[in-house]
Amino acid sequence: MIKLAIRRPVAVTMAYVAVALLGWAAWRNVPLELLPETQLPQLSVQTDWPGSSPEAVEAFVTSPLEGEIQQVAGVEKITSTSQAGSANIQVEFDRETDMDFARLELSERLAGLRDELPARVTPRVIPYVPREFREQQRPFLEYTVTGPYTPEALRAHVQDVIPPEITQVDGVNDVEVHGGRDRLLEIELDPRKVEALGLPPQQVQQRILDLEYVKEAGYVEVGGSLRTVAIRHRAESTQDILALPVLADRGRIVRLRD
Repeated sequence: MIKLAIRRPVAVTMAYVAVALLGWAAWRNVPLELLPETQLPQLSVQTDWPGSSPEAVEAFVTSPLEGEIQQVAGVEKITSTSQAGSANIQVEFDRETDMDFARLELSERLAGLRDELPARVTPRVIPYVPREFREQQRPFLEYTVTGPYTPEALRAHVQDVIPPEITQVDGVNDVEVHGGRDRLLEIELDPRKVEALGLPPQQVQQRILDLEYVKEAGYVEVGGSLRTVAIRHRAESTQDILALPVLADRGRIVRLRD
């Protein structure tokens, strides 16, 4: 190679220049993206059900939603998370899927399922945003809502009405509600009566928690998709809680109102 360069310096120089030009041209044509697409296109379905347990959310919200989402064209993978008071479902689509059409079809299917979901439960379809970017985002708009209501009633009204409407606006990714108070029922035990009955407070607490009973009983096929069949029991009023039987010492059964 050295001898050839000495004998034909012009030809060797031109060859190196040609290789350099080809490399420069190839570099100019290499696509460059700040955030290259490394994942399948996704949509997120978010649902709030204040006051519900994770088991209730899974049985009555997440499972029916998953069954409907599976029927949307182009769906590749469904990942769901059920927790107390809310559910989040990530839906991955085939790379060639028309995402505008997929979002429209998904919204229509979920709207048709609304009557089968618990009262005040409205699923929202939003574009998927990775957690690392979600945490860096700041709110674009903030609204303050006031009215002649209790903090519990005001929060319930805002949570039920405003987020479902705002998330339908093009470009809106997420809506969060802060402030007010969720409606709670506080139960105070009389220390003297509890001690006289030989009743551990932890036992009373467990009996109250057992009122929220949800258990899967199997599956049933409806329209080509599997739906979860669940057994559910929960207190409908404060009187149901006060009438709750609790086992005291010596096998005695007392009511919570006692």
